[in-house]
Amino acid sequence: MLPTKSGPPSSTFLYARSRFSTGSFDWGQIWQESEELQATKEAIVRIKAERNKEVSSQPKAEQKEYATPLWHQMKLVSNRQHRSFWRSPTYVFTRLFNHVAIALLTGLMFLKLDNSRTSLQYRVFVIFQVTVLPALILAQVEPRYDLSRLTYYREAASKTYKQLPFALSMVLAEMPYSLLCAVAFFITIYYPAGFNLQCTTPPNPAARLPR
Repeated sequence: MLPTKSGPPSSTFLYARSRFSTGSFDWGQIWQESEELQATKEAIVRIKAERNKEVSSQPKAEQKEYATPLWHQMKLVSNRQHRSFWRSPTYVFTRLFNHVAIALLTGLMFLKLDNSRTSLQYRVFVIFQVTVLPALILAQVEPRYDLSRLTYYREAASKTYKQLPFALSMVLAEMPYSLLCAVAFFITIYYPAGFNLQCTTPPNPAARLPR
């Protein structure tokens, strides 16, 4: 008999328990004492022994941490980095603009310096003002390096390539654009500021004195 005050879930559970009760049989103990369990254990032992025999009969292969050699890793990672830089024109043109803008403004501020002492002092000011450029370039390069490093951490976990190919690929990918920016910076600051002038030796005052 089901309790009259019980809800539908309780009634269903009690009915299923009374209908499908297994009695006092301990099925776990029955399985432990069965012949099928013993046959299963013997099959497992036999399979392990056969597998160990097959592995021991084969020649030992050289174990490597990475599947490909270092040169192959450098080649593939460098090609990928070059393509990544080529597909990021905003990054390249921003660097080029920073170089040209700072060099052009500095060159126009100190336009056509001569060989006087004042111009020599102005040239020192030009060199001092140019030292601001590395801070701007580093602020632009670091975020891109951080993003590439996140990709390296994900791929290094699967032993795709070493850390050396990643670092060299970043340097090699930066070199063409760095050379381009350096040439543009040199042209726009060296000639307008008068750094191309050669210092002439002043005449000897003693040579003008009458003998």
